[in-house]
Amino acid sequence: MKSRWLVSFVLFIFIAQATSPMAETALQDAPIGMQIAAQSTWVWDVNVEVSGGAEALDVASLGNGYALIVSHDGEGTVGNHTWTNENAGGKVVIVEHDGTIRSDTNLAGEPVMQAVHADGLVILAHTSTGIMLEAIDTLGVRDEMIGIASSVSSSLNVHALTATQDSAFFTVSCPTDQGLVRLSGIDCTLANGRQRMITMQWDLQANTTSIEATAEWLTPLSNGLEIGGENGVMTEVLGPNPDCTHALHATSTTLFSAANAHCGERDHNTASNAISLLGTTAAWSTGEVEASAAHIYAARDLSSGVDAFDAQWNGFKDCSIGLLADASLRVFSHQSAMLVEGWNTGGNSPCDFVSFNATSGASNTVEFSGLNTNMVVLGSTDFSSSFAVTSTREILSMAATSTPGVGFAAVCHTGTLASSGQALVSGGQSEQISIIAWHQDNVNNVTTHDVNAGCPQAIATNAGSFALLQNDGALQTLSIFSDDYDGDGFGETQDAFPTDRNQWSDQDADGFGDNGGFATSDDCPYTPGNSTSGRQGCGDIDGDAWADDSDAFPHDATQWADEDGDGFGDESTGNFADDCQDVAGTSNRDAYGCPDNDFDGFSNTGDAYPNDPSQWADSDGDGYGDNPSGIEGDNCPMTSGNSTEGLLGCVDMDGDGYADLVDNLPNEITQWNDLDGDGYGDNSLGVDYDEFRFDPTQSSDLDGDGYGDNIGGTRGDACMTVPGNSTEDRFGCIDSDGDGWSDAGDGFPADKLRWLDTDNDGYEDSADAFPYDPSQHLDSDGDGFGDNSFGSNADRFPMDDSQWYDIDGDGYGDNPAGNKYDAFLAEPSQWSDIDNDGCGDNPFGRNADAFPNDATQCKDEDGDGYGDNQSGNNPDPSLFDRDNDGYNDSIDVLPDYASPGDLDGDKTPDADDAFPDDPLEQKDYDDDGIGDYTDPDDDNDGFLDDAERNAGTDPYDSDSKPIDSFEIIVPGTQIGLGAWDLIGILVGVPLSLWIGLGIVTRGGRAKRFEASLKAATQRDELEEIASAYERSVMLRMLGPHQAIRLERLRTELDDVLEQAIHEQRQQTPVAKTIPNVPSDVAYEQQQGW
Repeated sequence: MKSRWLVSFVLFIFIAQATSPMAETALQDAPIGMQIAAQSTWVWDVNVEVSGGAEALDVASLGNGYALIVSHDGEGTVGNHTWTNENAGGKVVIVEHDGTIRSDTNLAGEPVMQAVHADGLVILAHTSTGIMLEAIDTLGVRDEMIGIASSVSSSLNVHALTATQDSAFFTVSCPTDQGLVRLSGIDCTLANGRQRMITMQWDLQANTTSIEATAEWLTPLSNGLEIGGENGVMTEVLGPNPDCTHALHATSTTLFSAANAHCGERDHNTASNAISLLGTTAAWSTGEVEASAAHIYAARDLSSGVDAFDAQWNGFKDCSIGLLADASLRVFSHQSAMLVEGWNTGGNSPCDFVSFNATSGASNTVEFSGLNTNMVVLGSTDFSSSFAVTSTREILSMAATSTPGVGFAAVCHTGTLASSGQALVSGGQSEQISIIAWHQDNVNNVTTHDVNAGCPQAIATNAGSFALLQNDGALQTLSIFSDDYDGDGFGETQDAFPTDRNQWSDQDADGFGDNGGFATSDDCPYTPGNSTSGRQGCGDIDGDAWADDSDAFPHDATQWADEDGDGFGDESTGNFADDCQDVAGTSNRDAYGCPDNDFDGFSNTGDAYPNDPSQWADSDGDGYGDNPSGIEGDNCPMTSGNSTEGLLGCVDMDGDGYADLVDNLPNEITQWNDLDGDGYGDNSLGVDYDEFRFDPTQSSDLDGDGYGDNIGGTRGDACMTVPGNSTEDRFGCIDSDGDGWSDAGDGFPADKLRWLDTDNDGYEDSADAFPYDPSQHLDSDGDGFGDNSFGSNADRFPMDDSQWYDIDGDGYGDNPAGNKYDAFLAEPSQWSDIDNDGCGDNPFGRNADAFPNDATQCKDEDGDGYGDNQSGNNPDPSLFDRDNDGYNDSIDVLPDYASPGDLDGDKTPDADDAFPDDPLEQKDYDDDGIGDYTDPDDDNDGFLDDAERNAGTDPYDSDSKPIDSFEIIVPGTQIGLGAWDLIGILVGVPLSLWIGLGIVTRGGRAKRFEASLKAATQRDELEEIASAYERSVMLRMLGPHQAIRLERLRTELDDVLEQAIHEQRQQTPVAKTIPNVPSDVAYEQQQGW
């Protein structure tokens, strides 16, 4: 501070000391200059109490509110927020500006320190194994957390914490009672009881930690600090005492540090150099310095890692009395604050509190007589610009916080606070709190507050307000202050009208103030409302700006006044505006609010029937009122009419009294009703009377039998000139036997019990099981199939109602739900399949089941008793190998004789047998693939072995050849054709052509035989055709499958012809000679089928 300021301050201290009485007597306010600092516009708004098992450790700005750092024993209360039955530990409780609790977040350990940055808050907490760092965002939600433990998993000593948006920096050391301890890869405690203080960085983006700097080989003394190597000479030094709390302050580019050299009743020591908290050392050019209550300041460039350290410190210099004093940093930031606590024993000689560095020496000297008194020092980060604040009586405590532009120090004191001989805030014997706002060495303003809730423990500022944590020894209270912009004594948090000095309260929150007598006052302060006319701030249901109790129409936004009180509003553009505002009236139809004698809603001037409440107009002038519901109401009000019956006042052209609208016969005066709408009137005395009034299809009955003459109408009379009583086949005709059937349509006209035989089979329909089928009439088993085997849809099982068809004629029915169901509908040789595997149980039928009781096996091709299905039960291990010798039956020369190793059983082992599957062959002399036994030319010289033997040449020597006696050379080639070649050409080629021709023409030939069979009318013809296609089969002109199909067709046709012969015999009883025709069975046996 400038020398003029220093001189003034020293004079002030001297005068105050000289005029003050002894310590044991009551202090008197010292006379000082009364230039009182400007008062701020902040006022106290809200109190939030902390109670139960909770203890608030600190308060910090967070987002739009405040974060209260709380330690608790498992339960506690903050404001209206209470918790119970939780694990003891820490919490961050978010408090809004108005005192409401937004949320709380449980911490992982016991909170020790906190640091605020632009995006949130960093909490450092103790755990049983070390420390835990937690990042909390502006909403109170935990973003990241990371734990740090020492090698012995014990709690760490925490000295300092600061944070930016990207990183947190913190300083820790290890306990000295655990031996050698390591932390983050380095030794934390050193040999011979020396200690290392470690400053670390927590990268909030990557959630990793690293070591930023260390200060090492430190040993605390009873009065200060020593430094030296592992076994080196120890020297006294000013620096970070491991027993003290220190401070860090980080910006985006720089890490500032403040190391505390004296704490815990350490008085002073003499040193010639200093060490910063980050481990950088420097010495003073002036030699040794005697210092007490010292703090050492340094700064590190975070991008380069280079420290700026000039051994700068502040504290008491050359205070040789050696009395105990203490200086504690209450905030170390953009602005810094320190509370200097004086001594309480010894004399009261003045001591110099100075800022000191190696380059310029002492500066900003303040002389302080500290017996039983305290001092506040406020200034820039490292106090290079600063000023002192003292009291004429006593400074009890101080809490501080800082923003980039201004710092706030909450000082609890008695007496008047002064700086540089000028009063900052006046006071007396009563305790009070003064919140000083400062920037570097200038005071901005002061806010005063009572100490009803105790002296300040912590302070935080946020968005135009600040929060003060107070403690009276029994209860903690968070007091929240906000700006009083309009000067009405209420801060913006509590002021409902922050820019209106006449209003501050709005209990019903309707925007009108509760303080009466002003243009913005609320006439209904306890009921919310938006009215601005009549009465202000009252209920206005319809939103027309008129208060409901002043509004004649509180539910109609278009009306509010009614001078004549008739219920119709006076506002001409509103709903139901009164047309007669000066005269009360009830009209509401042609006009509103005018006189209406008959109370029909029409004003007297607009009512054609002023004394008839049921009528008021006659639009067509026919003497009937327009209201059809009124007296003599006109049913056709817009058309003049003369009708008098039913509808009144409507057109009646025929003059019968009935309006044309309802007159079914408007041009016939004797008729008007026609109920069935057939054009004939219902009046029996009128013209064209309708004898069937309710039947539009009938109108007359000439024969009077009750049936209308319109044959196409309902129950039309089929005999309209002759009365009759038939009702079944036709109406109104003669029915002699009275059975309802007319004689003309009765199959039994004299028998009333019978009348119908639709199919003319001689059986009355009621007794005929098949009334529409002349070939059937009886169904013994009632299954819907006739018993006549020669009729249509004949029942093959007439006494079994569960079966009727048998396609393959094997005696087993085709109905799967019936008795004796045929499991093979189209296979006459099979009908049962017990195991449902698709193979029949009849061993003599087709596709017989070798295993009828095993659904997994069906075939046993090699007959060895093992099934061929390899996935079934007992599968054949040697499929198609009956003798199980390892050779498939298809290649086994002796399939029923096991011959392992000799497939063909020719006594030659397979390994030596050139033809292991041919018992006649063992060798192949010429290697032409044909065995010597079969090969006609063993030496492959083109001459048969027999020919060579006959010719006397060697059949096993290709060079030994007989002379061929016959060979033809194909002209133009070198190909010679022997006798056998010619035989093959002359015989084989024609034979191949014949077979090919037969294959190509088989289909057409089969169709021709089919047509011949179907055209045959005698069994002899069928036999001749059968003989013809048998010859075609032998000549290969038909295939086997085609022959089978033709034979099946012949059998069916033969059955039909036999049935026809049988029927002919029954119909012709005359005895005749029957030719000797063999039976089907004998014939088939004869044919070899």
